[in-house]
Amino acid sequence: MKANSSDRNTVGTWIANIGMIIILIAIAMPLIFPGNLTYRYILPAGALLTLAGRIITPRLKNNSLRVRRLHRMQLWSAILFCASAAAMFYPGLRPTDWLAFTLAAAVLQAYASIMLPRAQKA
Repeated sequence: MKANSSDRNTVGTWIANIGMIIILIAIAMPLIFPGNLTYRYILPAGALLTLAGRIITPRLKNNSLRVRRLHRMQLWSAILFCASAAAMFYPGLRPTDWLAFTLAAAVLQAYASIMLPRAQKA
């Protein structure tokens, strides 16, 4: 049985949302448990889930240009979350440099999440 685009959209959205919640937990962990380094392994898992969710969500060609750009912005946000996860393990960076990628991804995600329903309504 072939899955239609609305099923893929729902599954992709759920996977991306679960990944975002895991990223939120991983970002809060250094504040709650300062000596624990498990957040370094939880954030990449959430970033990969978010990226997978954004990739499997179908891009409909009949959407407006603005809606397609906002969807692409969400994909780039997931890529930046993956870059922040990679920055945690790169030996040449300071221990807090991953936060710059995370904040950039969060700004893109917040803007796209706010503007996407407005653009789809118009």
